[in-house]
Amino acid sequence: MASGSPRRKQILSELGIDFFSESVDVDESRRKDESAEVMATRLALKKIAAVNDKVADNFIILAADTVVSQQSMIFGKPTSKDHAIEILTQLSGKKHQVFTGIAVRYKNKVHSGLSKTDVYFRKMTIEEINDYYDSGECLDKAGAYAIQGRGAMLIERIEGSYSGVVGLPIFESINLLALLGWKYLSNN
Repeated sequence: MASGSPRRKQILSELGIDFFSESVDVDESRRKDESAEVMATRLALKKIAAVNDKVADNFIILAADTVVSQQSMIFGKPTSKDHAIEILTQLSGKKHQVFTGIAVRYKNKVHSGLSKTDVYFRKMTIEEINDYYDSGECLDKAGAYAIQGRGAMLIERIEGSYSGVVGLPIFESINLLALLGWKYLSNN
């Protein structure tokens, strides 16, 4: 897997998939006028390219990138307390989208896909936003929240993939791996 994300590692481990992880350092800057959907997929493919020469052709590479978006705004990982509070204030009481681009490579075959989930935040007070920040959970998370932790208390509902919001959409990932001949219920 072309990722050091503990959340992605946990998802693969819980599915019983044997893997090793290679952290990647790619420029995750948004291109001019790039949509969140295109950005998520482009970055997943970029992560594949970053580890391609380090991994033998007979190994499958899986990569993903998650982008949080509201209308044309993209919310990355917060860079400070003020930035985290700004993001959470913008998301409070509104719907936003989480796009996770997925890419797989095996030998000379590369496939990519995308998961889209609508996330509806409940209206939060500034005190609740500050308390959530103080939990430390919003650091290093796109959109400044973690659905798999205390951030779940901020969410009214989702429409789409829970695992996609965590960072690795299971359904889409398994479908892409199956295109490479991987059988998800066997021990291969």
